[in-house]
Amino acid sequence: MQYNTLIGTDLRFSALTFGAYRFASKDPADTEAVSTGKRALAAALDAGINTIHSSFEYGTRWVLDDVLGERPERHQLNHIIKVPSPDYEDASFSEKQFRETIETALRELHTDRITIVQHLQRGVPKPIIYNSRGDVDRLANFDAVTDDLLSTFDKLKDEGKVGHLYTFTHTQAFADRAIASRRFEGMVEFFNVIENDMLDRFPTMREQGMGFFAMRPFLQGMLTDRRADSARLENDEHFGKQEWVPHLKRLSRIEPLVKEAGWNWDELALRFALQPDLVPSVIASMNREDQVIRAVEAIDGPGPDAELVSRIREVSRDIPLAD
Repeated sequence: MQYNTLIGTDLRFSALTFGAYRFASKDPADTEAVSTGKRALAAALDAGINTIHSSFEYGTRWVLDDVLGERPERHQLNHIIKVPSPDYEDASFSEKQFRETIETALRELHTDRITIVQHLQRGVPKPIIYNSRGDVDRLANFDAVTDDLLSTFDKLKDEGKVGHLYTFTHTQAFADRAIASRRFEGMVEFFNVIENDMLDRFPTMREQGMGFFAMRPFLQGMLTDRRADSARLENDEHFGKQEWVPHLKRLSRIEPLVKEAGWNWDELALRFALQPDLVPSVIASMNREDQVIRAVEAIDGPGPDAELVSRIREVSRDIPLAD
């Protein structure tokens, strides 16, 4: 397993982070799914993965609780957790909600400290969180929410319960505001061969010493050897929906570049997301033991050269992924 140092710290993260989004059933009665998930997590830890991404929203934290409680290396693990406040239905930041979420995670993850807190400022209905309509209110409330957030986070940090504050921005406009504010240490964000807009912001982030953790490298399975075919995916039950049209347009332009460079998708997806000097670890949802093994093998090796990365970005630039 490759380990990378997080910019501005001496912390070492495995190149792969175990994403606990759907790794096990939310239902304890679903014994087969739970057992499969537990084997996947055990395989990840055995392979040297030392970072776990989780959220109370996923409904799988109880399985992490069961497994980690029996693992002696639990005290050396890095944890990245999602903490939304204000949430979709909330008008303002809640110190009580934020603190309770941290305290619960500390207990369930059998740790004394959350390494990275991934804050989500929502505060608007879910259907508009990823577009410009949601940005109107979110950007207007940015300073007030961030002031309250930092005040609460600093208290928890003084207590030794949290390490570093990162943001999940939802939109590019919010990302620009977060970077310009210089108030966050980094981002935990969607970043992959298709959702590659952050490439334009990486130079500024590097200059400011901001870190970055890449989420959903396989784009819900689109960017895999089994599925990465834009023409076929147009008729896919999931990716054939209107919301995926711009993603497929980008994919259709990127496919020839990937083929020309001789990459397979499973390896490219992970290694593209692991950008030098900025991204110490890629968060990948892994539900089965065989997925863990394949991902560990796929991420081991050099990434795409700068020319290919640049070409991928250039053919994507004029196709916006959100309004």
